[in-house]
Amino acid sequence: RDWSSDVCSSDLRVMDYRASRVRAQSYTDSPEKFDADAESWLDYVEKTVGTCQRDVLYMRAALGINYRKNYKRVEELISKIEGEKRADDIRQVMLKDRTFNDIESGELDQAESRIKKLSDPRVRSIVQISLAEAYLKKGQTSDSIKLANAATDTIDKLPEPGDRAGLLFALAAVRLKGDPVDALAILSKAVKQLNKLDPQDKMSFEIMLRISLSCEGDTQRNWWGDGMTLPNSNLFDATALFAKDNPDSTNSAVDSVNDKVMRLRGKALVAKTAIANLKLKVPVP
Repeated sequence: RDWSSDVCSSDLRVMDYRASRVRAQSYTDSPEKFDADAESWLDYVEKTVGTCQRDVLYMRAALGINYRKNYKRVEELISKIEGEKRADDIRQVMLKDRTFNDIESGELDQAESRIKKLSDPRVRSIVQISLAEAYLKKGQTSDSIKLANAATDTIDKLPEPGDRAGLLFALAAVRLKGDPVDALAILSKAVKQLNKLDPQDKMSFEIMLRISLSCEGDTQRNWWGDGMTLPNSNLFDATALFAKDNPDSTNSAVDSVNDKVMRLRGKALVAKTAIANLKLKVPVP
């Protein structure tokens, strides 16, 4: 049985600054079995010939143990990985998860201190947006603004307009709770990036992280995969959110969408949301 295809593949959604990980159901009620199966990869190290092949065994074990948040043990296994890139790949996965764990537990200063160590700017921007929201929820407005500005700087340097658009939509939604004027400016900026993409029925944003668990000459290629996204990271979700309180300005932003179908759908969504919201505010006689 290929344990990596079951347990080392995960689907991560960052919702309300919480990272939820989808794990194999059979391990949900048996953490000890999960740890034992992860550690079992190490039984083959002594018998395995080849640096890369041994590294992969350590990587498989570390990825499994990382899900159980036993970061000290993960660090021990990383120290045994001889390939520098392979070791850093696992270190980055652990760092990402530790950072979101800090946000979940309210250790926001600790989470912020880890950001600069995240090498993937897409992951870094997701963390910055999540942390900006977490600071805002705690009433630390200046810290939230600082992280939002840092996220903007990170996003602006990303090469792909699809990534920039999705992240800007999500950032605009977070800023809406603190500064609606700034949020609308970010929303308009997101639309400009959206206009650089081919028309889509519904733009969705997700980044995929992949780590090779294979070596040169292997007949079968194995990968560990992880996907990340954010709430309100597409035109229609962001539009529905903004239209609740400011339908006119939202309509103006949507009006600048180049694709006619998306523009009409967006404007219809603004009207629908505004009408529904108006009905809620009208007192019942």
